[in-house]
Amino acid sequence: MNLNSWSIQEISKKLKRFINDDAVFVSILLVLVGFGSFVLGQQSVTRLENVGTSKVSLLANSAVLVDVPQVGEKVTVSQPQVISDTKPSGLTSNPISTTKYVASKSGTKYHFLTCPGAKQIKEDNKIYFNSTAEAESAGYTPASNCPGL
Repeated sequence: MNLNSWSIQEISKKLKRFINDDAVFVSILLVLVGFGSFVLGQQSVTRLENVGTSKVSLLANSAVLVDVPQVGEKVTVSQPQVISDTKPSGLTSNPISTTKYVASKSGTKYHFLTCPGAKQIKEDNKIYFNSTAEAESAGYTPASNCPGL
């Protein structure tokens, strides 16, 4: 049977049977939902670009707000500032920055600074050591709940 001999009613019946098939209907629905989601996503991105919103950039473990330039705007790039490591005179250094181990004045065990047991010691009762030998010579033994000691 050629295409010219089909009536509109026959074509309509065949089309309805084809669409009424569940697999075809679900497939068409999935394609339409995917296409609609893509179009909506594209529109939201173009709106954000036109507004010129600020974005957060994580560089070297610090959050920095970055102004997003408008489309066609020239951008200049500058070198980041270097912060000096020198300390003003008269300030004492933090004992935690140079030590690796901590113990309690009233206890018998020493811990890594990052060990959960070290975090339970009150700041007033902490004694700091640079090495395990230093802690053991003071009469302390390694804590069993500190992995790696």
